[in-house]
Amino acid sequence: MKRIAKLTIASAVALIGTAGVAAALKLARRHPDLSAIVTMANDTGQRYFTTALCGEDKHVEVPEREHPMDPRTRRELDRYQPKWEILT
Repeated sequence: MKRIAKLTIASAVALIGTAGVAAALKLARRHPDLSAIVTMANDTGQRYFTTALCGEDKHVEVPEREHPMDPRTRRELDRYQPKWEILT
């Protein structure tokens, strides 16, 4: 089971990273004028360690609560969001 779990975690990280690279390549083809495109694969897969996948089924209570945006975050989103492009 541990070997399968490691392969599955590695696959999850690889898929997430690959999706970012694929999106960056697609963006580069659409916008050859861009001088730089940055993508990150910052998933370590650690969240899977406490799941049935790794032999530990852990229940975590997530309380209901609001997640308000602070004024700075709202300003920054309003500033940059119009420039975002949705890749399909």
